[in-house]
Amino acid sequence: MGMPGRSFNSGDYRFGFNGHEMDDEVKGTGNHLSFGDYGYDPRLGRRWQIDPKTKKYPDISPYATFANNPISFTDPDGKEPVRKQTGTIENAVAYLKKENATTIEQIIEVYNGIGEDDEVPEGFVRYVYTEKNGWIDLKHYFNAAMVSTEVGDLAAEAAGEAVELNQERKKQGSAYSYEDLPSNRMGASLDTRKGLKDGFSVKEGEDLFKEVEEQFEDAEATSPENAPNWKQMPETKTRPYGKVPQNKSYEPLDLSNFPAAETSIEKQKEKQE
Repeated sequence: MGMPGRSFNSGDYRFGFNGHEMDDEVKGTGNHLSFGDYGYDPRLGRRWQIDPKTKKYPDISPYATFANNPISFTDPDGKEPVRKQTGTIENAVAYLKKENATTIEQIIEVYNGIGEDDEVPEGFVRYVYTEKNGWIDLKHYFNAAMVSTEVGDLAAEAAGEAVELNQERKKQGSAYSYEDLPSNRMGASLDTRKGLKDGFSVKEGEDLFKEVEEQFEDAEATSPENAPNWKQMPETKTRPYGKVPQNKSYEPLDLSNFPAAETSIEKQKEKQE
């Protein structure tokens, strides 16, 4: 709710947060947004209607949005994997150690600090290829791991799905990028993969990195060049909405017939011939 005398609305612009339409007749100017079919109160960060997937996620309030953690699931520049930011999980861990990022929170700060348009630091790795789960976006992975320790793995997955759906409605290139949901699930399961039922105390330093490396070993992580779509991936810039292969499943996308990007190894070779 705006402060008296400190807010302005022309009356002609009907959209608010994230481009969703305002319905000022419900709770006053700017206090109720359409947000698809469930409504949203931006003052409380709560739904107007209950979540239709409530029965699937009993450990989170039916009126909550983004698992009560919208900051962790903000990913404005996360799109498809690019070759310049790929590497092995060992490379990724080595870089994080060099940056003295020894907790999940510190690791997330590292990934949030490097956007697509920024110069990629030497040794920086965001995307790791695994034989079982396909490409894993470490930014999604660690965000989901952190949220999972707070609200559980199912709620963390639900929050990730809500973000992807919102991006799709806005036609953002990052919407359901083919590695997003598998990355979320793998990160969310970091604390449950050994059968722990109530989550685990977030580990730090070598203990944390050991758990991460073991999980990636189980997923059969390998060199990025071994990925079926290595020669079709863009080098540095991801593609716009409609061009990035989407995946609305938690299973890895079949990469055997992957469409080649203009900056891919395949396209560059064609131009030289």
